Amino acid sequence: MLSINNYLFDELLLQIFHNLSVHDRHRCRQVCKRWNEILIDCVRLRNDFHLYIDDFLTLRDVEILMKSNLHFEKISFGENIIKCLPTFVLHDLWTKLGKTVIEIFIEYCDNEEYFEMLKLFPLLKSLRINTQILDFPEDFKLSNLENLHVNEFELVKNVNGLLESFPNLKSIIYDENVHNELKLEVLKSFQIRPSLWKTLNWFDDDPSYIKFQETFLKLTDLQLDHFEYSCKTDINFLIKVIQKHPGIKNISLVLQDTEITLKEPLPYNIWFLHSWTHESSEIILSDHSFDSQIYESLETLVLLSNDIDELGNILMFVPKLKRLEYVLKPSFGYNNLTNNLANLPELRKLDITIMTNYNYSDISKDEIQKTLKAIAFFSKKLRELRMPIFFEYRDDALGTARFLFESLPKLISIRFESLCANINVEYFERF
Repeated sequence: MLSINNYLFDELLLQIFHNLSVHDRHRCRQVCKRWNEILIDCVRLRNDFHLYIDDFLTLRDVEILMKSNLHFEKISFGENIIKCLPTFVLHDLWTKLGKTVIEIFIEYCDNEEYFEMLKLFPLLKSLRINTQILDFPEDFKLSNLENLHVNEFELVKNVNGLLESFPNLKSIIYDENVHNELKLEVLKSFQIRPSLWKTLNWFDDDPSYIKFQETFLKLTDLQLDHFEYSCKTDINFLIKVIQKHPGIKNISLVLQDTEITLKEPLPYNIWFLHSWTHESSEIILSDHSFDSQIYESLETLVLLSNDIDELGNILMFVPKLKRLEYVLKPSFGYNNLTNNLANLPELRKLDITIMTNYNYSDISKDEIQKTLKAIAFFSKKLRELRMPIFFEYRDDALGTARFLFESLPKLISIRFESLCANINVEYFERF
């Protein structure tokens, strides 16, 4: 991933130089090596120091870190960090850092070398990784690990082995929807130790899930923070879950049928409405469902259908909305969003994708500029942004990213998709 902090790994320097171009940051990196040495040895600078290391680490960086008196507690790694220097060079660095680090994030973990590296962090309590399959080696063990957070997750290959690797594990969280062909494996893993899981995707039409309904309602040690209910029939069981397990913090309703009508109000504590349909299908929301009492507590709205024309009406009644994801289409373009952003003061994540067969000429640069200005003016709590814009080169997108970072103090990450002929995707991050 291209990052706003290329060539700078020190957090304070990132804050100073994040608005510069990649070329200028590289020059600052050369000029400020002495700054790095001074800051890295200043123990009084801060107590809880978070070290960010992208895909590139020089031998000089290793020397500075080895001599440092700072006690790092958190580290974020790029996906190629183990390839930038020989293993024996990095081994000494990981051993030193492992004496204090308790939290690690790895951008992508698919190699046994990562597990060998993690063994050198015996105090680790929290691990966040991007990986599709959880399959840890038999001899891999982190006795102090309590929290495991997995992105792009599909499958626990051996849940018993997972518990052996992390004997004191207290929670498992996964972000992505589980693929249909693997949902049974997740259910099996959940049944072995329900109290471990903080996230569960439920499929109401699957025989295995139907068979497990009665047992699930009787569980007494459930620790779920997020329950996602994928509905193809009705929401009757979901209502029972809400009644039996009122402690579940977030509930997501995923409507997967090709055509479904919501004629009755949703239960008051369903925070998420997630519509997932085929391109030719539609969600039909009755007039009654526009009652503000139904939507006023909604925090997340994910509309992946290409034919949901009621979005503009819904956005008028969701003042607590924190996450909005939808597909850009002629019936709801940038103008509609611009007109509704003032109604979304709590928005934290805005994710706009585009249909593959979309006619780009339907989008004007003026529309995009107005939308960007509206985001900068109204969305002061925004942390994540993804949207299509016009740009041909990274520097074009960089200027827009800089404008948003300076306008929105809480904004952390931006993903721009180019609407030009040569489709590009550019990522920007601010730590």
